[in-house]
Amino acid sequence: MALYKFRVMYEEDDNIFRDIEIKPTQTFMDLEQAIIKAWGLPADATTSFYESNDRAQKVKEIPFRKSVKKDGKELFPALVLFINNPHQKFLYLHEGKQDLIFYIELVQIGVEKSGTEYPAVTKTNGPSPVKKEEVYKHIKAHAVETDETEGIDEDDQERMKDMGFEGDDAIVNDADDVEEKQETEQQEQEEEEENEQPDDEIGDMFSSGQDGDEDDRY
Repeated sequence: MALYKFRVMYEEDDNIFRDIEIKPTQTFMDLEQAIIKAWGLPADATTSFYESNDRAQKVKEIPFRKSVKKDGKELFPALVLFINNPHQKFLYLHEGKQDLIFYIELVQIGVEKSGTEYPAVTKTNGPSPVKKEEVYKHIKAHAVETDETEGIDEDDQERMKDMGFEGDDAIVNDADDVEEKQETEQQEQEEEEENEQPDDEIGDMFSSGQDGDEDDRY
């Protein structure tokens, strides 16, 4: 039987994600429970799914809780009914004490593995956004790994600002700090060298960039 692999990404950083495998015949109710468990989200929240375009914009809300009665059973719409292309995209909104948005993309259509219970989380990368401090550490560490000299870029700073890291938790651009420190050290070094020069016409000549030969200096 076919098997879907969805990548569920945190909206603030697509490097923070969970890969979830699920059967096409399973429902959004099943997918939601897998997402809540994978991310450690609180259960007391208002949630919704939307079909999404490539720009992560809402296209159409999915009535995933709407059921039909058949043979005395309550049936919910299967995932396969909403898969229109091999890279189908959805949005999952989880609104409670924290309002969280997750981007969901179908990244692979494979084959069900015998003996595996689905849905199943197959890969975890990064912390849960429920713990803001851990997300902050992850983004900062990722920025340093990407380029130790540049520090955290503007996009990462905006992400952290959106998550409420201001004041004592504000992000400081490492590159600016390094540059400022270097300028200060250079200025102090120049002042020290200037103080070491004799306070006479010769010293003035060299500090002002005038030319002179060795005989004139002695």
